[in-house]
Amino acid sequence: MGKDWERNLSGCQDPKLTCVRIPLSAQNSPLMKDLKRGQKCYFYSIMKIYDSKAPREMLHRRYAINLQCQNVLAAQRNWRAAEKSQGLEAITRRGLWAMKLHQTHTRRTPSFFQQAFHDQGRVECSPHSGMKWSKFFIPQKTPG
Repeated sequence: MGKDWERNLSGCQDPKLTCVRIPLSAQNSPLMKDLKRGQKCYFYSIMKIYDSKAPREMLHRRYAINLQCQNVLAAQRNWRAAEKSQGLEAITRRGLWAMKLHQTHTRRTPSFFQQAFHDQGRVECSPHSGMKWSKFFIPQKTPG
């Protein structure tokens, strides 16, 4: 029984304490000024647990990613809106053009030449014939 106990002792090892390295910025802080080395290591391990730098960096990273996503979505939304407005502009332009074509073909408005040459014969426009030009270049007889 004693031999088994001696064998088991050879397999047992003392637990090793991990060395906590304290950065110079933490060593020079006023909180650790009057502490001994072991107290500084213990206090720094607690400080490291409750340090707000890591969560602050994580929140900052999350906020930056969120802003980037919003910018991408806004850019896509603006691009889609511009695309749709261009499509609407093209449709309205085509629609107006089609309406003009439809109006000119259905309601035949007399052209300049049809108005200038009446059924009774040719209307002359000369300075001595008593005709004057209107702003639409349609010859009209002057009264009198």
